[in-house]
Amino acid sequence: MNHVLENAIIVAVLLAVILIPVSLVIINSRRAKKKKISEELIKAEKDLKLNFHHIDHLDSSIIAMDQDKKVIIQMDLENYSTCLIDLKNIVSCDIEEKKDKKAMLLLYLVLRYSDQKVPRSIVLYRQYIDKELHLKKLYKIATQWEVMINRAISAPMQLA
Repeated sequence: MNHVLENAIIVAVLLAVILIPVSLVIINSRRAKKKKISEELIKAEKDLKLNFHHIDHLDSSIIAMDQDKKVIIQMDLENYSTCLIDLKNIVSCDIEEKKDKKAMLLLYLVLRYSDQKVPRSIVLYRQYIDKELHLKKLYKIATQWEVMINRAISAPMQLA
């Protein structure tokens, strides 16, 4: 009986010695990533003189919108690069999907310009990059963004 108890204590100590530092490293890296994202969004707001009214954190990117200036920022979370999308010449926004049989390959918003340029897309889900478990949530977010963008492009421009 003593050997079983001693072995259990040894296993518990070993697990604690391994799991606690690993957990702390994971928690600290997540905090650092959240801080970096926040800093980059604040920097983008200041540099571009924007005021984000709506921000969504996706799996591999962040999308934010200034409804007054009709501008969207999409930030890639791999390298924190930002892409500025001006909505002033957009006439419509629709959700589109690219599938291979039943598997979803891409979920994106298609922005069509008034001057017949090639449509611009905002990718919200990419297979093998984003988490498939979040697909229903991402589809709901895509629907909300479709509505927000269509409202923004139909609303009169606000002066700053």
